[in-house]
Amino acid sequence: GGGGGQSSHSAWALDPLLSDALFRGGEAAKDPQAGAASMPPKEVRRRFLKRLEQWTRVSGGALEKPMHARGEPPKVVLTTEQRRGHSVTCVAELAAYSIDPYTAARELAGVCGATANVEEEALKSGVQKRVVSVQGLWDRSITEWLPAEDRA
Repeated sequence: GGGGGQSSHSAWALDPLLSDALFRGGEAAKDPQAGAASMPPKEVRRRFLKRLEQWTRVSGGALEKPMHARGEPPKVVLTTEQRRGHSVTCVAELAAYSIDPYTAARELAGVCGATANVEEEALKSGVQKRVVSVQGLWDRSITEWLPAEDRA
C-alpha cells in the first residue's frame, strides 16, 4: 500500500513516564494538551527541553577540574571609559572563569600592544574586586582574546 502520506513517526505515543516528564507540576492543569495520548516529536522535544534546568560548565584556565553551576553562565564585564581625556578598556569579573587578572593584564599588554594594569578595589563585603584596565579602545581585541583555550 502506498499510504496516505502520514508516516508512523508523525506522532509519539505518550506513556505515563513521558507524560509526567512533559506535564509534571501545576502547569499540567492549565495545559490543554496535558491529557494527550500522542504528540509530534518536535513538540515533545520542545516541551522536554523547556522543563530542563539550565547549568553552566566552566573549564580550563587555572581550574584543575571543571566547575558546574546552576543557571546562566557568569558574565565577564567589558567596558570602555574616558579617563583624563584618554580611552581605557576595562575587563572585570574574570575570577568567575578562574582567569588570574595579573596574568590577563600581562597577556593583554602583549595582545594589544598597550599598557595594561590591575586596579584593586575593596568592596563593602571585604572582597577585593580586581579590574584589568588597558589603555586605548581594545574591546574587539579583548573579546577575541577571552575565549582562547591555550591559556594555562
